[in-house]
Amino acid sequence: MSIKNLPFREIDYRSVLIVAEGKLRGSSARALGDTLEALHADGYDQVVLDLRRCASMDSVAALALARALEVRQKLFLVAGAGFPLDDFLPPDVARSPSVRLYESPADAVREVRSREESGVLTFTA
Repeated sequence: MSIKNLPFREIDYRSVLIVAEGKLRGSSARALGDTLEALHADGYDQVVLDLRRCASMDSVAALALARALEVRQKLFLVAGAGFPLDDFLPPDVARSPSVRLYESPADAVREVRSREESGVLTFTA
C-alpha cells in the first residue's frame, strides 16, 4: 500500500511500517506528514518508521513527526548507529514518551506485536 508515493506495510489492524529512503526533505517530508495523517484517520496509531536508508531530514519532517505525536500516534523509529537523530528532531519529539528508537525494523515490529498481544498500548516515560 502507499499514500502519496510513500509506501507502507500493514503490521496489524492498527500498526504500519514505513520505510523512508534518501532525503526526507521538502516534498518527501510533506508526503510523510500526509501519510501519517491519513494513516491516523484510518485508525493506525502505531507507526514503525525505518530511517536506515534516510540520508537526512529537515524541519518539515520533524514537524510531521511532532504532529503525529500531537494526535497520539506512537512512533517506533528505526535508525542505524550513527544516524544523527538528535540533529534532526527537536528535543520535545526526541524525548517524547511516545517515541522509541530501535536499530532494526524486526525489533520494532516485535515490540509492536508484543504490545498488541499483551494489551499494552501506551508507552511509559
